[in-house]
Amino acid sequence: MSTHGYSRVSAIFGLAALMLGGSPVVQADADGVNWAGKYLFESQGAPTASGKIPVATYTLVVADPPQARPAVLTIDAEPARQTIICDARESQGALVLSFRNYGDGRRTNQAGIAEYESGQVLFVLSGNPSARGEGVVTSWKKFVPHGVQDVPGRFFRRIAPKASH
Repeated sequence: MSTHGYSRVSAIFGLAALMLGGSPVVQADADGVNWAGKYLFESQGAPTASGKIPVATYTLVVADPPQARPAVLTIDAEPARQTIICDARESQGALVLSFRNYGDGRRTNQAGIAEYESGQVLFVLSGNPSARGEGVVTSWKKFVPHGVQDVPGRFFRRIAPKASH
């Protein structure tokens, strides 16, 4: 078994499946957790002066295996959309997501501010993403969504078991 949680034989079978027009078998990490997929989290802010309740949607796409491609976090909040590219690594049954850059390749946000350093851990997912979407616990690190308490909780839920960027 390799340190990435999959053997050379299963990698060969996955490659063969791709060559035959199928899809590879989804790999689990060494602890049996498969993090690949699409995750969703929605948060509501406080009502504005006009009475409107702002909603932010956070969509996270994780490759299979997570180290194969960067994870993509998309934040849709009126009036802007922001994309953060993350490096994902598995560690002791958890998925650690670290800042790489923004979707435009820069390390500063749309306002030109460097909110995060390269490699800085943004948040960690733990638990079981296969437990009907409710088994994932998010532990916020440097990235804490506006209006969300900085405590571990069930924020992200997996809505699709396969990732598609």
